[in-house]
Amino acid sequence: MSKTFRIPVLLLLCLFFSAQAHAGAITRVSDHQTVTMQQLTAKAEAVDLVLIGEVHDKPAVHDLQLSIIRSLQDKKQPMAIGLEVMQSNSQQQLDDWVSGKMTEEQFQPVFAQNWSYDWRLYRDIFIFARDNKIPLIALNVPKEIVVKVSRQGYKALSKEEIKNLPPGTNADLNNTHTEFLKRALKHRHCATAAWR
Repeated sequence: MSKTFRIPVLLLLCLFFSAQAHAGAITRVSDHQTVTMQQLTAKAEAVDLVLIGEVHDKPAVHDLQLSIIRSLQDKKQPMAIGLEVMQSNSQQQLDDWVSGKMTEEQFQPVFAQNWSYDWRLYRDIFIFARDNKIPLIALNVPKEIVVKVSRQGYKALSKEEIKNLPPGTNADLNNTHTEFLKRALKHRHCATAAWR
């Protein structure tokens, strides 16, 4: 998707809201207050970007994510769903999934190549997106680039590899994006790495 969208994007990351699956509670990270689904949805309708925390192996968290997506869809909010679980080099398969060109049986191996957690945890979100033609956006950097940078450093990337990264990507850990993440996650534990 090359167009710039001014729409809510649901990212399955740990940042502004955290879902506590065991209690079914939604906690606002900024002030640690519990909010209702209606409060969260009202806030989500008014912003361009919604970031939803998750515990990868907790079905209740994925159910909550789907509830938020459904709520926004019911209110006719235009949206796309950004997925940490998919690498950017799988975007075409995501597009084919949403357009109905791939069956579930064809798509499951693609999902498994991208993410080690059980397909069934995420299945309902993917099915809902396909059935409602909600664009899915692959957010993760391809694994081979992650491995190369972790072993050899960012400078080892070729010009071609850098060209395939999001614009402005660099290895400078002293940038405004990193500072924002440090502030936002100061009191939270999160297993998500953000690339910029």
